[in-house]
Amino acid sequence: MKKSLLLLFVCSSFFAFSQVTGTGFAINSSGYIATNYHVVEGQNKFIVKGVNGDHFTQHKAIVVKIDKQNDLAILKVDINLGRIPYGFKKDKQDIGSKTYAYGYPLTSILGNELKFTEGIINANSGLDNDPRWYQHTATIHAGNSGGPLFNKYGNLIGINNAGINNEVVRKKYGTETTNVNYAIKSRYLLNLIEDLDLTLTTNNGINEIEITQQYKQISKFVYLIVGSNEKSNNNNTSFNTNQIEIPIKYNYKWHTDVNKAVNISVETGKPLFFFFTGSDWCGWCKKLVKEVFVKQEFKAWAEKNAILVELDFPRRTPISDDLKKQNRELGQMFGVRGYPTVWLVTPTIEDGKVNFNKLGSQGYVAGGPKAWIAGANKILKNK
Repeated sequence: MKKSLLLLFVCSSFFAFSQVTGTGFAINSSGYIATNYHVVEGQNKFIVKGVNGDHFTQHKAIVVKIDKQNDLAILKVDINLGRIPYGFKKDKQDIGSKTYAYGYPLTSILGNELKFTEGIINANSGLDNDPRWYQHTATIHAGNSGGPLFNKYGNLIGINNAGINNEVVRKKYGTETTNVNYAIKSRYLLNLIEDLDLTLTTNNGINEIEITQQYKQISKFVYLIVGSNEKSNNNNTSFNTNQIEIPIKYNYKWHTDVNKAVNISVETGKPLFFFFTGSDWCGWCKKLVKEVFVKQEFKAWAEKNAILVELDFPRRTPISDDLKKQNRELGQMFGVRGYPTVWLVTPTIEDGKVNFNKLGSQGYVAGGPKAWIAGANKILKNK
């Protein structure tokens, strides 16, 4: 049985309105909010409710980073979220440890008050021994997707995202599971926070207070996320991560052969610009190309600062077996977990072997060429 059939992702979908609800939580005071990728997938407009416990005020949000493979996404709102009280656990949580889940399950039935459940970690792996996930018993339902999972010290240990689909289990095994829930380990979110160069929050003392008091502080930083998929008034379809379109063509030179690009990089002293993309299926990749890479401002920056290399992972567009092998090996080398991902690197050649010095990486950044180039220039300071 395929994993996707056994797992029931716990966002709440209202197909009549093309709307999805989930949970998110603050990761940086400057408006950054984490949730699940499947909460934002296929949606193009987002609002956030519950900031400081206020469910009457709505805040518009945009997606600034995604990691589809690990089911993570980061949103941003244009307000200061205040001082975040909790920290982030970087190492593994012990089996048997107490866990506390926060979220907005089934709001149409249960209301929009933040819900809180308690459990324990009962496995350090998910379905099919997936090491990225915890299995735990803090009950979650539809709408809990993207909500935080804390330990007793008020430190984030995971992001809730799935439970077992008992309809499939009953059909296949003649039985069902009870209170089997999954959360993505916090260290995978920390990778995205690092990619965005955000300051990591630290526990401000809630580790020393009772759980009921922790709830009062944490609840101000856990939000209801409402996504919708709408078309603009001029009948142009807004961005949709599931949409398949013809890839946008560049109007200047991008390399696909890494060996040739390495030689040029060594000769010119310009770093390599590795763009990991899914050109004919990845909506965020196409959005980055459309908003940044085809713009004259970016072209001028690239000609001065980098050797551009497209490392494509298309689903429909045919590419050679050699390119597939090259791109796959580089994706593994650089630990690419989601698209789009850009790595800036400097190559060296010793005894005929190429080594890459990683300067830094960046994904989609809202704000057009200016914002994206500002982030890239910050990375280039590591040269």
